[in-house]
Amino acid sequence: MARMHPWKRPAGWWLRNPRYLLFQAREVGGVLSALYGLVLLYELRQYHRGEDAFAWFQGILTTPPVLILTLVVFAFVLVHAVTWFMLIGKAQPVALTKKPIPWERAFAGNLVLWAVVSAAVLYIVFGGL
Repeated sequence: MARMHPWKRPAGWWLRNPRYLLFQAREVGGVLSALYGLVLLYELRQYHRGEDAFAWFQGILTTPPVLILTLVVFAFVLVHAVTWFMLIGKAQPVALTKKPIPWERAFAGNLVLWAVVSAAVLYIVFGGL
């Protein structure tokens, strides 16, 4: 009897299919957003420690390498958010009527809601209430 050997995929098999590549980018975006949340918590800790500690950390965050890294993280988080919004209508069809709403409408509704909440936060932070 012949011995069974498991089939092994090559290391970069997921790079050949754009759908798998987008899936991996979405997953990386989730991890990066969690790590960036830790950076924000550390920033809050530095704020609590005093003006000098906070100014020191702000100085680090405004260096060119960190700004470039922040833009890369932002791009991955944006991919993560948009692809999740696209999945919402497909994975859990919204049935407000007898016929489920097409995923495109659910996606558009999520984008509008995201824009409204973002605008409200910007209004509050930068001069509103």
